[in-house]
Amino acid sequence: MPGFWVVRKEEKLGQKASDTCALAFEDMEVPEDQRIALRHQRRQLLLGADDDGGDADPASFFYYLSEAAQTLVPGERLPLLAPEYLPDLSGFTRRFFRELFRRLRRPAALVFDNYHAVPAASVLHAIVRDALEEVPEGVSVIVTSRTELPAAWMRLRLCRALTCLDWDALRLTFDEAREIAILEGQRTDEAQEHTRALWEVSGGWAAGLVLLLEHRRAAGESGPVLAPESREAL
Repeated sequence: MPGFWVVRKEEKLGQKASDTCALAFEDMEVPEDQRIALRHQRRQLLLGADDDGGDADPASFFYYLSEAAQTLVPGERLPLLAPEYLPDLSGFTRRFFRELFRRLRRPAALVFDNYHAVPAASVLHAIVRDALEEVPEGVSVIVTSRTELPAAWMRLRLCRALTCLDWDALRLTFDEAREIAILEGQRTDEAQEHTRALWEVSGGWAAGLVLLLEHRRAAGESGPVLAPESREAL
């Protein structure tokens, strides 16, 4: 198919019953009748969710982590998840993350953003749980989500290996908001007056406060603070 080709064959550990190859795409056009999802569903596909949110394919998860690690720490590639590793997915996960963490320069942080997009029944919850159990000293793993912890992670919380920061803990105080406003260029004498209004409109949401500060700066510092209809609108 035009715009698609096989780049290379990957070297794998253990049994090599099947080939694993890197694929490349450039200006490729996929006929509509051969597409498996709409454009706005790309995040779910990347995370391995199928149409009904059931089983997940962890191969993409490990592939993109391996690619990111290669960019950050060039060297021998981390192994890709091949079919022969699936019977012991937990063992593969632990070996993969031990090696990934070993390569990271300390201190280091691994961030899983928008984790709420992972379906409740996804196998990725167990994969990330196994990864969290392998985190060494000097490495932090940060997971951002709008939903409660997956049930698979409860053991980590009971063992105090996992700390949860809810919305109240993350909400900015007014003093913190004022310091951010000063860092964003507001004069100290203005920070007290205008930042309180922006802080109240944002509800203490750090990203929202910065967006409001930028919007106010672009629109001019004078005039009342206009509140968006909702946080989504902000």
